[in-house]
Amino acid sequence: LKKLDAYTLWQMYYPWTGAQFNEEKNKCLIVTLNGSGSLGAGHQAMFGAIGLQAWPVGIRDVYRAFTDTDPINNALAAGTESIWRGVAWALAATTMGSSLHELGHTFGLEHSADVESIMSRGFDHFNRFFTVIEPPSRLSPLPVVFTDAAISLWEVPYAARLSVNPWFQPDPQIFLTAQPPQVKYEAKTRTIVVVAPYGVRVIQFKPPLDRADSTPKGGQYKLYLERSPLTLRYSREEARRLASSPAGAEIAVTDTQGNTAIINEALFNGDAEGLFDAAADFYAPGNPNAAWSYGLYSADSKPNPLSFQEYKERAKGAGGVDILRYPGNPDPEVVHNGVGKPISQGTITWEPNALTLRPSWQGFYSVVRWKCPLEGRYRIEGAFQGADSKSASTDTHIFHGTSALFEESVVGFGASSAKRFRLVLNIRLGDTVDFAVGWGRNRTNANDTTALEAKIDLLH
Repeated sequence: LKKLDAYTLWQMYYPWTGAQFNEEKNKCLIVTLNGSGSLGAGHQAMFGAIGLQAWPVGIRDVYRAFTDTDPINNALAAGTESIWRGVAWALAATTMGSSLHELGHTFGLEHSADVESIMSRGFDHFNRFFTVIEPPSRLSPLPVVFTDAAISLWEVPYAARLSVNPWFQPDPQIFLTAQPPQVKYEAKTRTIVVVAPYGVRVIQFKPPLDRADSTPKGGQYKLYLERSPLTLRYSREEARRLASSPAGAEIAVTDTQGNTAIINEALFNGDAEGLFDAAADFYAPGNPNAAWSYGLYSADSKPNPLSFQEYKERAKGAGGVDILRYPGNPDPEVVHNGVGKPISQGTITWEPNALTLRPSWQGFYSVVRWKCPLEGRYRIEGAFQGADSKSASTDTHIFHGTSALFEESVVGFGASSAKRFRLVLNIRLGDTVDFAVGWGRNRTNANDTTALEAKIDLLH
């Protein structure tokens, strides 16, 4: 176990904790004793124990812990976990803050654009909530005097969401979940309509995290503490103004029962309402990117959508193609050619706008995931085909949630190897559709780069 990285440990523990504990009644916090790294989603949060040595042992010890300037070894993992500040108080601040961050994910909170939020790297400043001055560190030889605006916290809309989250209620009670909020779009009037049968508690407009032109602390919110409206209406222009983002607004709505819906207003796409294209919509700086995300399944005997994890690293390949993958590993990967001309490397040529998936040599699946932003009836069509002239041999899959919709083997190269699909089905808000590629019956990923064409069209 000592040789396993945080992601591999996560993959090991997640299905086990899910099987051992009822996910509807339990959240699991895993502390790994062999290193660093933090992850959180679903029912499980995990972080490494390397920083526990610096944590306070009780309430009376908090001030001492966050003013402790004893040096730590930056050459070890502890250096990374203190973001190279190299002192004990910084190690305590980052590791305690990151554990809260990962627990936040288990309670349904997404990353924040607010640089001082617990749900961003603001957790590195968790110590500032308990002190009035920051002690010296290797990065700052003098004490740092900070303002209230530089203190790590749960910003108001996130705190409001947690306040109605069933997990934080003091007394047992029944929470209604059958009719969660929805964010819809009326194309004729260009109006965004929020529908919340149980009433809106908080609505937040914020810049999408994947846009470079977003304002880091931009965005506004509205709390409804006394009167909880069932319907709200906004123009697209108003939503973007409230988000302080001309690129598009991310809208998060939480109702009085703790149900949350999140949608990127930019998904509502002018004349092509409800049309999504896996290749044309690809945006390398963002993962997730609006409705799309890119990642992997664990190396199980069968593809398991519950094991999906997003890729964490972006890289450039031959000729400028964009690559998304897991840090430190060449595969599995998703590659997109957005440079406007064919790009070749070895036995693979990426035509303009081509999107390819490659599984890993250990058996991890490469996955493109679409998350439904609007409930409705959809048509899903496209094809998987071999993209390596030496002939691919892969297993390809489409899942709606955990239900298999399509399963075919791709053997060969080009059009003759193509396995086409055309599916029509009802999809609910927040449901996922996964396109997955595995290493095939020969259990090797040699020459297994596989092209994906996938379009998802809202019919009604």
